[in-house]
Amino acid sequence: MQPPQPEATMSTYTPIREQLAQLKAFAESQPKGSEPRFGADRLVNGIGTWLKTMSQHQQSRKFTIDEVVTLAQLTGTYQASPAKREVAQALRALGFQSCRDWSVTGRNRRYWMKCGPGI
Repeated sequence: MQPPQPEATMSTYTPIREQLAQLKAFAESQPKGSEPRFGADRLVNGIGTWLKTMSQHQQSRKFTIDEVVTLAQLTGTYQASPAKREVAQALRALGFQSCRDWSVTGRNRRYWMKCGPGI
């Protein structure tokens, strides 16, 4: 068995600064309009396109997270449905506000309403 060659070990080592520079160059080379694959940013795009198909009057009603997932046809990254916390982040980013129905018939359910300049 031969001892390891010094050239072989040095050629595989890349300083962290060079690795970061390569990652930065790769990120900058990606198209700006590319759709994100993970997290709430991906859901913002899906919910945003769904909202564009609705009138202002339709947008002003109350929605539950399950309704938003069904109506916007959202899918999860690793499961059939997305995580509710990511849907909530996307709704907040689009100007929705979380409220609760404290009445007996509402059963303390959480719902989301569109607030802000769009309404």
